[in-house]
Amino acid sequence: MFGFYIKKLKVVGIGKDNAEVTFEKGLNVIHGPSNTGKSYIFQCIDYVFGGSKIKEIPEMKGYSKLYVEIRNFDNDSPTTILRFLNSNDIFYYNCGIEQVDKYKSEKLKCKHDPDSEDNISKFLLKHIGIEQNKYLVKNKEGKKSTLGFRAISHLALISETDIISESKSPVMETQSTQQTYSKSVFRYLLTNQDDIACAEIEKAEIRKAKNEAKIDYIKEEINFLSKKKEGLCNAKNEIKQGEIHSLDYYKDKISRIEKIIKAKRQELYNVNTENNRLNLQRNKIKMMIDKFNLLKRQYLSDIDRLEFSANGEDLLSQILIHHCPLCDSELPSEIEDVQQEDIVKCYNNEIVKIQINLKELEMSLIDLNKELNEINQRTYLGEKKAEECNKEISLISKKDLTPLKTVIEDLIEQAKVDSIIADIDRTIDHKNGEIIVFEESKKVKENSVTDNLLIDTQIYKDLCEVIKNSLLECGYIDVTEVTFDVKTQDITIDGISRLSNGKGYRAFLYAIFVASLMIYLQNLQHSFMRVLVLDSPLTTLKESEIAEATKDDLIDTSLQDGLFTFFVDNFNDKQAIIIDNKQPPKSLEGKYNDIFFTKGHCDGRYGFFSK
Repeated sequence: MFGFYIKKLKVVGIGKDNAEVTFEKGLNVIHGPSNTGKSYIFQCIDYVFGGSKIKEIPEMKGYSKLYVEIRNFDNDSPTTILRFLNSNDIFYYNCGIEQVDKYKSEKLKCKHDPDSEDNISKFLLKHIGIEQNKYLVKNKEGKKSTLGFRAISHLALISETDIISESKSPVMETQSTQQTYSKSVFRYLLTNQDDIACAEIEKAEIRKAKNEAKIDYIKEEINFLSKKKEGLCNAKNEIKQGEIHSLDYYKDKISRIEKIIKAKRQELYNVNTENNRLNLQRNKIKMMIDKFNLLKRQYLSDIDRLEFSANGEDLLSQILIHHCPLCDSELPSEIEDVQQEDIVKCYNNEIVKIQINLKELEMSLIDLNKELNEINQRTYLGEKKAEECNKEISLISKKDLTPLKTVIEDLIEQAKVDSIIADIDRTIDHKNGEIIVFEESKKVKENSVTDNLLIDTQIYKDLCEVIKNSLLECGYIDVTEVTFDVKTQDITIDGISRLSNGKGYRAFLYAIFVASLMIYLQNLQHSFMRVLVLDSPLTTLKESEIAEATKDDLIDTSLQDGLFTFFVDNFNDKQAIIIDNKQPPKSLEGKYNDIFFTKGHCDGRYGFFSK
């Protein structure tokens, strides 16, 4: 379990007797006459736990150091906190008060710092089980502060002034600037959840200024767009200076031109097809002429060869061949002689045949050359025709399509300009709409962020049930219903608000509320203090005020005794320190730590300080 209790408090000074009190777990009662230093003990506890100042009294003259020893509830390990009475210096020792001279001290700052561990606030928060920063809403805009120990301690260290206050709730601080934060602290304690996820909202004046700045910026944008639109309109008017027809007009014109060009291209295609056919035919004829010329040369060569052979036959007939010209072997005598005239006749017959073929070949060559000339002539005319078609197509494109292209480009440019102008108009309309929205936003009152930070009503009911049971244990038997007023952050008993009672009952109910809160939170195992210090919960009137007191300013003795009994029975695992003039009933003797100041009226200790 987390938490600590106070074991000892000691004030020391050079040449002065130590002023000290020792406490125990459970109920501690400091009682006795007025002006014996009882309330000063409360101030010492509050001061050492981070209070900003301590009241100066004559008895404290010469004292300079204030020690408070706290102990862990689980293992009773001691820690001693030292705070100087004449400065803000705070130190701590990991030992009891009596051993501080043997241990090294560590310094603590008196101001809460969420980013550092060396301050009294973070130091004490860790001792009650809160080790991580908790972020709590501090105003209606959702600004956050981290949880400090002082925000919790006011629910456990109850001064004489607060407990009888006619206006202060046990939950909220009296300063209006701290009330939202106080509610957030109470909400955190009850729910064990901080407000880290809560989004902030801007202050109305900041939101208004931002919206006005946005409106000015949007107006500048609209002005820029309007000038841009004006320039585009001028450019559009310049485009329209020439004669420009509708798009359908140009579609019809393009269609007519396309038909003409298509016809010309078909004609060109036909001409080129015929030219290609003629070229193929011409190439075939050329190949035939080449082959026929080659054959002609072959025929002429054959005639020359045959004539040569015929003329040389006479010479060959005069030569007697007895030996082979190749192998020089002797020829047989039986080889038949051939008549020379027959051989020559054969040559001549062959020549005649070749000449006939040659003549036919020459006739074919004449026909082929004639056909080739005709094809060349037709090809020439076809090429001229193709050239004319190309020129006509080019002329149509240059004369009709090029100007049309320029006009179409103008139309496209005009369409672009129209589109841009339309976009600008839409943008301007949108911007004007934004201005209207921001103008309205300036007038809208934002809901407070705290409107959504609510505590489940069942939690309040559970807490009030604990309070009711506490009242019954004290002998407050007339109670039937306890409720928590969210608006006043205080309790009502059977429909009567706590603050509507006189001093006595206000203080009594205040004490019951904070004691029950401590019980409730401990039952839930929520981190909270386990030390409750109450200054004058029962003696609420000064001696001079008793004669004029009303019934509600004083509480029954039975309720007073019941309150002491309640703490004896319910605070064994906690610590309650009650500072009052009243003394618990004799039936409780030995069940609480009794600290009695006599003020010299009888034997015993005079007061907190030596007389």
